[in-house]
Amino acid sequence: MKREQKETAEQYLERIPSFAKKKSGMEDVRAFLELLGSPDRGMKIFHVAGTNGKGSVCAFLSSALKEAGLCCGAFTSPHLSDIRERFLIQGEMVSREAFDQAFETVYGAAGQWTAQGKPHPTYFEFLFYMGMVLFSRAGTEVLVLETGMGGLYDVTNVVERPLVSVITSVSIDHTAFLGHTAGEIAVHKAGIIKPGCPAVYDDSCPEAEAVILEMAEKKGSPAFPVGCVPFRLEGETLVFQWDYLGKTEEFTVGFSAPYQAENAALAVTALSVSGLGIPAEAVRRGLRSARWPARMERLLPGVYLDGAHNEDGIRAFLEAAPAPVYLVTNSDDHFVEEALRRYGLPVAGAVTSQAARYAKPRPEIFRFALERYGLRPGETVHLGDSLAGDVETPRALGIRALWLNRKGKPVPPGVEAAENLAEAARTLAPLF
Repeated sequence: MKREQKETAEQYLERIPSFAKKKSGMEDVRAFLELLGSPDRGMKIFHVAGTNGKGSVCAFLSSALKEAGLCCGAFTSPHLSDIRERFLIQGEMVSREAFDQAFETVYGAAGQWTAQGKPHPTYFEFLFYMGMVLFSRAGTEVLVLETGMGGLYDVTNVVERPLVSVITSVSIDHTAFLGHTAGEIAVHKAGIIKPGCPAVYDDSCPEAEAVILEMAEKKGSPAFPVGCVPFRLEGETLVFQWDYLGKTEEFTVGFSAPYQAENAALAVTALSVSGLGIPAEAVRRGLRSARWPARMERLLPGVYLDGAHNEDGIRAFLEAAPAPVYLVTNSDDHFVEEALRRYGLPVAGAVTSQAARYAKPRPEIFRFALERYGLRPGETVHLGDSLAGDVETPRALGIRALWLNRKGKPVPPGVEAAENLAEAARTLAPLF
């Protein structure tokens, strides 16, 4: 597909879902990478899959690798405000120049590819190829690679010999693509296990564990379970003891959410069995300094932001959140309504959000929020990022709407806007 006149890299990428929908098989993915010079083959890779916790585990791994003095890259998704957040080197977004150069490289290869009658890479495939180019050009020694969805058929599964395959907690999500039971979904997650390569996994779901162990045995891969992790709270941090390189070590993570103890232990175990031999002190520094936005993130006193998007994620957030105020954000309006009903959130104001590329919010959700909590319209705020649906629908019901202007577009007259989530939180703070 040709670029439109004066079209930026981001604008082209945003158009890809409109014309490229068919996922590539692994043979085609490998062939495309060869067209780029096989940039992935020069890096050692931690491959991370799972339903919840992938991003946090990636953050812990990346931070520890950086503290060990290794040049570390991380490919994660989704991004919150800038697409370059998906490509981190030493914990920092890649530069605009490097991003644009990688885009041009992959765009050129895509032109050669489609000229052969091959389908254009999907949105996520294109980003993955860009990532491999970016990380290779930066001299990345170790890459932390997060799957997009599932694992078995994910473009990232082209990786042939990962240092470790890490599988975080498995629960119900993306049922239209992955299955309706934990066992069915685990088949996709366990698909990243490679012959002879160690697999580290969360063992909290017996149904998923059985699938993971069966796959590990089939592939001849040693499997290392991570179960319940005892910890103690020290202010806004968690302290726990865990085995590392055959010795019990104490670690501190800069998060107060209990589930981060398991995520950190997954990272510690993966580093321990990776063969890299990173000193325990580097791992300690890495875990303590790791940060991951929108995961139980404290924006203001008593105001926390979390990207929970499925039942287990919402439950974990509710168990961890210390204040009776919750930001409920999701791209699926049916799920938001179900979550509100199921958990009876003790909110002071119901805040719902929609992603720009998904369906517009339904008035029923806002009406339900008002009725369920006995709120007045002025006490309820809708935080959205697609102007037409996300502002007009709640406004019609007398609900305040704050537009999250992520793309820096001109703000129409009379529309209340914030440039980022932190600014939105400050704007909403008086409500809480």
